[in-house]
Amino acid sequence: MRILPFGDLAVLIEADAADPSHALREVLALSARLAASRPAGVVDVVPAARTVLVQVDPQVLALSAARTWIERTAEAPESAAAAPVPRTVELPIVYDGPDLAETAALLGLSPEALARRHLEADWTVAFTGFAPGFGYLVSEDWPFDVPRRSAPRTRVPAGAVGLAGAFCGAYPRATPGGWRLIGTTGAPLFDPDAADPALLAPGNRVRFVEAAAARVQNSGDPARAGAVRADSGPSAAESPEFRTPRTPRGAPGPEDAPGPEDAPGPEDAPEAALRVVDPGLLATVQDLGRPGHAAQGIARSGALDRGALRTANRLVGNPEDAAGIEITMGGWRAVAQRDLWFAVAGAWGPVHLDGHELDPYESYAWPAGAELAPGLVRPRRPRLPRRPRRHPGAPRGHLAGQRHPGRDRAVPARRRRCAGHGGCRGCADPSGRGDAVGCAG
Repeated sequence: MRILPFGDLAVLIEADAADPSHALREVLALSARLAASRPAGVVDVVPAARTVLVQVDPQVLALSAARTWIERTAEAPESAAAAPVPRTVELPIVYDGPDLAETAALLGLSPEALARRHLEADWTVAFTGFAPGFGYLVSEDWPFDVPRRSAPRTRVPAGAVGLAGAFCGAYPRATPGGWRLIGTTGAPLFDPDAADPALLAPGNRVRFVEAAAARVQNSGDPARAGAVRADSGPSAAESPEFRTPRTPRGAPGPEDAPGPEDAPGPEDAPEAALRVVDPGLLATVQDLGRPGHAAQGIARSGALDRGALRTANRLVGNPEDAAGIEITMGGWRAVAQRDLWFAVAGAWGPVHLDGHELDPYESYAWPAGAELAPGLVRPRRPRLPRRPRRHPGAPRGHLAGQRHPGRDRAVPARRRRCAGHGGCRGCADPSGRGDAVGCAG
């Protein structure tokens, strides 16, 4: 193996084997051993087809120390006891893909024979990427090298099962794609509310089964297991536009069904704190992102200038990782719906509150009914966190979705409020004209 520099926050490990299948086995074995022995300061261990990316927090673990750990782990004898037991996932599938017949002809098979070979193969999740929850599946039982489409589709529906090269994959959400589609699954491949958001994680074993009899073995998430048992839903062949299968994202048993006492009441809804009058060029809700989930295909995302977001949050007394509004180039205007405090940091430019010019990097009271308008700024992006005016006994408020009364106050990293364009489900949408932004609590 070779250990290569990868910026100032990571190193890249490259497999020695020239044969792609041997290189992949080498990558999977090393990735599993690194993940099982990771020291403090390792943020991510991300396997790919021929490489393993190790990202670190240099304030906790120096890159030189990370290289030493990697070398020792690679040279140490393998321990069967330390290897985690892979989870086996069965995915329901209907062989109705629009490319099934053409793909079978390219491989010299009938569509029925191709489906049978695909069903009989024992698949393994080699790595994830492209989209949150998209697993690249490989199998020693699958000898075919399938060419991609010459012209990628602009929209592949969620649940489509495709082939490309030596890989098989299922699309967790509707995206463009150039793989050859042979079938449809209704399994919830990515659910940010599940204990394990990505159904297919590196090292998992996968079997495709026809009809609806499928289960997840060795899974501690009953809601996810029930969802996988669900029927596959509408097929891709039912519409020339390839409608997305509509399968419930979770199907707990009757004993898990919420009762009337569990229904959210008005007190659970975050109160609107401000209303956007003009979003400007672009304004999005951002926090510090979701580090540590790249192996599941979940990008970190988050604020472009995290230091500025931390500074603005400190100025108004928020936790440093609270969400704020990231404003690109200015032009954003909003009216407070109740008394707030605010601060702008990151880019230097005029800030107007009801026509009065204020300086950035200061905290100010924002009375209900007043209009706030950060002016045209330099190319850096300001962050605008908000909290309600303090009074005895009142908790500090944050954006809607950050914290809710009566619920766990910790927000799972995969559900943090970072807007994306083509990113994972559960992200905050860009704020638009007329949008109401709330503070929970």
